[in-house]
Amino acid sequence: LVPQRAGYGKSTGRGWKNLLTFTGRCPNNLKSALLDEGNSAAMRIHTFEDLPVAPLGTGIQKHMLVGSGVVPNVMQFVRACFQPNQIAPAHAHPDMTELFYIESGEGTLVVEGGSHPLWPGVSFIVSPGEKHEITSSPASELVVVYVSVHS
Repeated sequence: LVPQRAGYGKSTGRGWKNLLTFTGRCPNNLKSALLDEGNSAAMRIHTFEDLPVAPLGTGIQKHMLVGSGVVPNVMQFVRACFQPNQIAPAHAHPDMTELFYIESGEGTLVVEGGSHPLWPGVSFIVSPGEKHEITSSPASELVVVYVSVHS
């Protein structure tokens, strides 16, 4: 795992000076993706080392970046790591919209029976009540970042 530093313009007193991106596999000890240069009392910052890894029933590793009750209407902000050929089985949420972004790897999304390929940079939204399933490809890990919002 090699962090790569990328500067994003001039910093402000409360802004982010640098954004780190990571290459490589899904480690349990991944460092924080953001470096804080300000001291805002409202600021919350964590590293992956601070966050527990919650394996889902299928063995998918889920890093809970933000949990319920921290941001109004946000139920969770998660980074999930699928090993090759892992599946998040078909399910639906009656009162939750989910916004997804594929960070790395490849896989397949099935929504209401329709199959869609996944690769880095793809984003999608699953609306309340839509039955959805995500599967990583047999050849690669899949890293999915998503936000669940109460609808």
